Amino acid sequence: PLLALFKITTALKSFVVLALGVILFFPQPISQFWFVNLIWFLFKCLILMLISLTLVKSATGRLRIDQAFKFYVTLPTILALTSLVLVFVM
Repeated sequence: PLLALFKITTALKSFVVLALGVILFFPQPISQFWFVNLIWFLFKCLILMLISLTLVKSATGRLRIDQAFKFYVTLPTILALTSLVLVFVM
C-alpha cells in the first residue's frame, strides 16, 4: 500500500506540474461552456504529457551516470559561455 501511494503521488505531481505549465503558457479557452474548455484543457495536458514524459523518458532511458554527466556538463557549459560572450559583446 505504501508503494502504491508513492506511485499515485508521483503521477499526481507530474500531472499538477503539467497542468500548471498548460495554465501558464497555453491559457486560451475555445468556448464559453466550461465542459468544452475542460475537455480542451485535458487534451492540452495530454499532448504536453506525451511530449514531455513519454518522448523524453524513452529517448534518455538508458543513460549511464557518466554519459549523463558528460552530456549535462558539456552542453550547458558551452551554452552558458556562449551567452556570457554575447552579453559582453552586446
